[in-house]
Amino acid sequence: MKVRYLLLFLLCLTLALLPACAIVNQAMAASSAAPLNSCDAFAEALRSTMPNLFGGVYYEGSTMQVLLTCDPASVDLPAVSEDLPLVFHQVEYPESLLHAVRESLNDYIISLGPDSGFNYMRLGMAENRVILSCDPDSSFDIAPVKQFVKEQFGTADMLLFVEEPHVTCIAGVELFS
Repeated sequence: MKVRYLLLFLLCLTLALLPACAIVNQAMAASSAAPLNSCDAFAEALRSTMPNLFGGVYYEGSTMQVLLTCDPASVDLPAVSEDLPLVFHQVEYPESLLHAVRESLNDYIISLGPDSGFNYMRLGMAENRVILSCDPDSSFDIAPVKQFVKEQFGTADMLLFVEEPHVTCIAGVELFS
């Protein structure tokens, strides 16, 4: 009777460990795979394998600027083709944090109303900040926005406020109707 329970236990344990072994095998196979041959594939590999270190990407001409929150020489990066135009920069904030800040601010900014003087919000990858635009002729007060973000994330240093006259259109897209 004890042998039957022991065999059943071992069978359950084996079935529980098989998916974990498959994940480890996939990760090992991916790390020894052929070098990535596109900038987008490289960026996606970084985004999915090291979200707390990946600061984002942007292009200057045809060269992809890759942002990391650590020294690029200190991490094991996915292999890439030697001819890919990549330049690495160390930044303060991971892309995932900037997205989280922007998402948390969405409802807060909407609650301010259309007459608040707020223009738009975007991720500034080159700046490694969440950029908020407000009308310089308005009474828009940035202090409550900074306080809201500080309460949520411990700091508001990832915010960059710019003053621009009322903006209704960016790159042909109507912001307000």
